[in-house]
Amino acid sequence: MGMLISRLWYTMFPAKEYKIVVVGLDNAGKTTTLYKLHLGEVVVTQPTVGSNVEELQYKNLRFEVWDLGGQERLRASWATYYRGTHALVMVVDSTDRQRLGLVRNELVQLLGHDDLQGAVILGGLLSICQETVSRSERDSRSKRELSYAVLSDLELRAVHF
Repeated sequence: MGMLISRLWYTMFPAKEYKIVVVGLDNAGKTTTLYKLHLGEVVVTQPTVGSNVEELQYKNLRFEVWDLGGQERLRASWATYYRGTHALVMVVDSTDRQRLGLVRNELVQLLGHDDLQGAVILGGLLSICQETVSRSERDSRSKRELSYAVLSDLELRAVHF
């Protein structure tokens, strides 16, 4: 009986699908974050070459999550994944302070991308985001209201909205 009700429910109310793109510099923890969400645990991973896609399901929501390689030669191809994106997650290694300028440049570029209009932007630690791009820069690069949240550590607790 439960199976019949479940089938009827999903027939009447099909799963909503969302596309999420995860970006960040190499060795920032993008794949680790993805598998923490997917499997609920931290796993040892190899650097992503190209892209990695996983489908996550939560109740009546289905998420197609694209984990994009962060090596310099791969960052130029990130924009090809932006079309149809509902949310973009930028993972920042807060201990890699020498490359914050590079993170800043990548963030400014993606904030101005037309295919990300309307997408929710999630980022690294608040202190990193404030140093990376000022509010006035975000406003000047984007003609839309920004929706963003900042997440911290592998427990994925929201620390600021």
